[in-house]
Amino acid sequence: SSPIEHPQPIILDAKLRFPKSAKLVLPAAPKKPWIFTGLSCDDQRKRELEDLGAKVFMLDVDSLGHLSLPSLLSTLSEQSIRSLMVEGGAGVISSFLKSGLVDSFLLTIAPVYVGEDGISAVQHAESAAKFDNISYHTLGRDVMMVAKQQSK
Repeated sequence: SSPIEHPQPIILDAKLRFPKSAKLVLPAAPKKPWIFTGLSCDDQRKRELEDLGAKVFMLDVDSLGHLSLPSLLSTLSEQSIRSLMVEGGAGVISSFLKSGLVDSFLLTIAPVYVGEDGISAVQHAESAAKFDNISYHTLGRDVMMVAKQQSK
């Protein structure tokens, strides 16, 4: 049988606060992370992370200090990455949905809370992209929703 291909970890970190002690930069990590940060990142911090095996890419940031998603996807395409799974908090997921750059998404609803009051899956959902072709799947106690963007 062929060996398992581990996905390329991609970290969005506009201020380059990624910890040097993270498991992703330990010698045993199956793949070292690609970290995307702002153009004004700390050069010493960048070198330290690169010395640990991370690859650091610098991108433009918008007026709110968020990384440019079109620049991110363009850089990933140049690196032969054609498919991206976004796993993040409400802010990151909302940014991708609002950008119009999402082809489809998968949402897993589990009967657990994260943090004291739980978390919101998407902030300002009313301004997010519209999706159709929705299907639901039960996986044990979890429910998974799969949706594709409406035809334009």
